[in-house]
Amino acid sequence: MFETYTYEKLLEDVLDNAPDGIDVRQGSIFFDSVAGALLKIAKLYTDLDLMFSLVFIDTATGEFLDKKAFEYGVERLPATGCRYYVDFQGTTPDAGERFFTDGLYFTLKKNR
Repeated sequence: MFETYTYEKLLEDVLDNAPDGIDVRQGSIFFDSVAGALLKIAKLYTDLDLMFSLVFIDTATGEFLDKKAFEYGVERLPATGCRYYVDFQGTTPDAGERFFTDGLYFTLKKNR
């Protein structure tokens, strides 16, 4: 949402709009006086972008996701482990070896 408000872009805009006759080169009084403030403003835009992502349920994470879910009467449950029993076709991985299938990583605990 605020991706265009980078430090470089803000600095360019301020330097382009400086009054005529003002030295805007790096190290000048004008440049040095606006550079620090613009760095803080750019950080503010980054923080605002993060805040907006935390208030919507499809982009919220952690405690913010819990709070958003609570608004709908939903409570997140802790993650639980699962077990899969598979039959391999072709090469069977060794016990303890990781393998990838259907977009997920698995670790083979033991061979039957």
